[in-house]
Amino acid sequence: MLTHPCEYKMRHFLSVAMGISLLVVSFLLIYHYRLTSSIVWSRPSSGDNDDKSIVIAVLGGGLTSSGSVPLHTKLRLDKAIDLYHQLKSTHHQVIIIPLSAGTPYKPNPVDDKGFPIFESSAAARHLISSGIPPSDVLEESMSLDTVGNAFFLRAIHMEPSMIRQLIVVTNRWHMERTTAIFQCVFSLPLTASQSSSSSMQSSSSWTHTSITEPQYQKSPYKLTFHEVEDGISDANLLKLRQDKEKGALLGFQNGFMMEVHSFQHMHRWIYSSHKAYSTSRYVDKTMNSNNISNELLKTY
Repeated sequence: MLTHPCEYKMRHFLSVAMGISLLVVSFLLIYHYRLTSSIVWSRPSSGDNDDKSIVIAVLGGGLTSSGSVPLHTKLRLDKAIDLYHQLKSTHHQVIIIPLSAGTPYKPNPVDDKGFPIFESSAAARHLISSGIPPSDVLEESMSLDTVGNAFFLRAIHMEPSMIRQLIVVTNRWHMERTTAIFQCVFSLPLTASQSSSSSMQSSSSWTHTSITEPQYQKSPYKLTFHEVEDGISDANLLKLRQDKEKGALLGFQNGFMMEVHSFQHMHRWIYSSHKAYSTSRYVDKTMNSNNISNELLKTY
């Protein structure tokens, strides 16, 4: 059957139009893919960061036997709540991140279903019951100590979110060691190659004028620290914890700060050398020796 010339022209026109449409759709899909890929994978410089986005990190401080936060942790959380409202009133985007799964020194309490209660979970419940929207509370439930607090906060939340302003809240007896650890961890370059190229005068990206005065390289992070009262009413217990903190700070300065020079290196160090995270603890019994008295345990 012969095709009418008009019908032939119409079919030809539709074929051409369909071809052009497919080309346009293909171009738009490729453009959208490249655009979204650049958004996801390109990392802004510190100057491109949103100055209105801030994280408030609240360090974990143990749990009561019933799974609630102890007084010294409550003081930290209440300070975070005050800071949250102050910053929100000036149109900041604020996230509160309670830190810590627990401690290696004692097991976590369990809920009525038998599941362990994390320190960060108990803290998150306190924040939410105090009026903080759940959308503004994120948990960090991997760490078991202050060094882990800093590492997992940076790895899980700060690096992916690209937020560069961080407020750290803890008690007076905990602040000196916390400051040293967080300044160190958040000043580490991401990779070993960045570390080696960051200093032309030393093989280490860390130089020390003295054991208590480390010289940090420029960091993309802006850290501020807010101290609250001790929250430990027993003078003897407070003295025990203060002495423990001093010893732990010295160990951090003489050990970690001398050995670890990049965040990449810290990842390896955490899982190979740290007593709380290295799988060597399953075969090396000396890694499981927790020299802590029952009295001092009351502060955890």
